[in-house]
Amino acid sequence: EILARKSPPVFRVGSLKCLFASQAPPVGIAQTALRNALLGSNGTFWIYSAICFSAFIYLFRRLPETKGKSLEQLEKELVG
Repeated sequence: EILARKSPPVFRVGSLKCLFASQAPPVGIAQTALRNALLGSNGTFWIYSAICFSAFIYLFRRLPETKGKSLEQLEKELVG
């Protein structure tokens, strides 16, 4: 009886989540394999590079220049 009270319960919700997650195939691997089958590895690379380039252009246009400005000036510009 003392051992039953002192020992932690083996089956909890967290342990079941880990058990089921370890048995399921990762979705990302299946999606990557499907994408490679449809576009080829070159097509997958070019789509990834287009997404990265688009993100760079968006951030280049949207982020303010902070060089040479004090924190108070930046706060006025960013907060409004």
